[in-house]
Amino acid sequence: MQNSLIALALASLALLPAAHAQTTAQADPTTHRLVVTLKPQAKASASTLKLTAAVSGPTTKVLTPMHSLASGAVVYDMGASVSLQQAQDIARRIQSDPAVQSAEPDVRVRRLFTPQDPYFYSQWGLFTSSTEPGPQGAMNAIALWRRTLGSNTKVAVLDTGLVQHPELVGRIIPGYDFISDAKTAGDGNGRDSDPTDTGDFCTDDKGNVTETSSWHGTMVAGIIGAASDTQSITGVAPQSKLLNVRVLGRCGGWLSDVADAVRWTAGLEVPGVPTSTHGPLVMNLSLATDPGLGCPSYMQSAITAAVEAGSIVVAAAGNDGKNGLGAPASCENVVAVAAHTGNADLAAYSNYAPGVVVSGPAGGTCRKDVAKCFSYPAATIGVTGRTEFESYSGAVYMAGTSAASPFVAAVLGMLRELRPTLTSDQAISLLRNASRPFPGSSFCFENAQCGFGMLDAEMLLGAMEAEYIPTVALASNRVKALKGESVRLTATASSKVQGTSFTYAWAQKSGPSVTLSGSGSSVSFVSPDAKGSVVVEVQVTDGTGRTANAQTSVAVTNGQAPKVQRVTAQAAVAGEPWSLTPSVTDADNDFDRLVLVQGPPEMVASSTKLEWPAAVK
Repeated sequence: MQNSLIALALASLALLPAAHAQTTAQADPTTHRLVVTLKPQAKASASTLKLTAAVSGPTTKVLTPMHSLASGAVVYDMGASVSLQQAQDIARRIQSDPAVQSAEPDVRVRRLFTPQDPYFYSQWGLFTSSTEPGPQGAMNAIALWRRTLGSNTKVAVLDTGLVQHPELVGRIIPGYDFISDAKTAGDGNGRDSDPTDTGDFCTDDKGNVTETSSWHGTMVAGIIGAASDTQSITGVAPQSKLLNVRVLGRCGGWLSDVADAVRWTAGLEVPGVPTSTHGPLVMNLSLATDPGLGCPSYMQSAITAAVEAGSIVVAAAGNDGKNGLGAPASCENVVAVAAHTGNADLAAYSNYAPGVVVSGPAGGTCRKDVAKCFSYPAATIGVTGRTEFESYSGAVYMAGTSAASPFVAAVLGMLRELRPTLTSDQAISLLRNASRPFPGSSFCFENAQCGFGMLDAEMLLGAMEAEYIPTVALASNRVKALKGESVRLTATASSKVQGTSFTYAWAQKSGPSVTLSGSGSSVSFVSPDAKGSVVVEVQVTDGTGRTANAQTSVAVTNGQAPKVQRVTAQAAVAGEPWSLTPSVTDADNDFDRLVLVQGPPEMVASSTKLEWPAAVK
């Protein structure tokens, strides 16, 4: 069997220029204030406005007026901060008061997160994509930052191990060292609980260093989660936590060790190793075998088990510049990642094949558009030390599918933070349907072997939001109601999000005024004296703040019976059809249909007429 020692292309290192940051405004996710406008004819005093159904239960809260706006609206203090979703629910209840014209949350605005790190503006891969000029290959991270910075994101880094770089300190989760061969491990033993990177340099038979240590795992981790701390660069998920899993050591590592590490990272049992309590996670594997190997069965078995357990496996396509994928990217159920440049051309070093799912920003020489190539590599954090650790360095360049893959892993980790039930199949489906197309002049557009497009965080987030918007149906126990009759309305909400809970906000939209009683998914009202159509709307909100609306109408009548004008004697011709349209008047204007009480067997009544298709024979 072919030796499956993993070969990693080393990233080149160079300092990046400093830059400045900008800020704009965004809304705070909580508030303790509402802005209420009363109708001009309202006689109620603004100082006594009350909320009779608090979000937390059937308690009464008094809203305290703070000050008036130039428009005449009044700003109220609710006494405690609530989420914007809860504030909107409260506002909708207040707006159901006939005296209220509008009620809306008052929100605090803050500076929009834009990293202050001196090298951020060299991180073109995070930017908003554009056509001319600039990085068409950027992945729009800023759109995702409006939702999360990754504070509840966990991504596993299966690599050379990590060192406690200042940009990662406090957010590295101690994992495990899966290198079973002591010589490859280079730390004096085989598998152990210390996954620290001790250097992956190579030596010849005489002990001469032939390849210096790459500190590859820490550089990959920097792309995923370097802190936004004004010191260096900013990671895709700058507040994320990183599970450190060491699989690569001196001159690489063994694919069999990677297979066990994949199982362990998914929370599955590996003999002789304490079971991880952190899985299943999104895991990044910036490593690959030669494309000719295919996917060994033991590797496929591990990935299949990990995906079934709930993990999402992201792997680099490889840096051979070939049509083909190395393992694990060549395995099924893997998010295989190619690499593109700033102008959206395939990087010359990147492997490509039909099995690629998406391409990530990494820079380097263009495969086709050489003359106009936007070749700047990705920026990350560095470590110095020819063989052993010496010190930490500032921002460095890193090109390769090893750099492209962690962009994708970080984004999927953040999407899973927003949607904890996100599965591998769903993630691949999102990438299939919401990746940005390659430009028409690019190698990937012409060859269609670079995946479904380029990574775009904004498109992925939008697609996921749309896919998981809840639905609601509204039913009434009465289509028509007489004065004093009770009408009950019931909402039925559903979502693709398993186990999600819903809140319900009810409001009358038009018609004779009624009082809605009840809460949750069902309310009722007593039919009023006045005639008309009572239109009621329900808005359901799921656990993530997404909403859906439904309306229903109930016709209110006063119970007066319709009147039929006396019909004079009628004559029918035998064998010929006969019909009669009687004159009907109805004070309620709710006449519905005629009903035949007695008559020949063939005679029928419709909405407005009597018909005898074949008269007496």
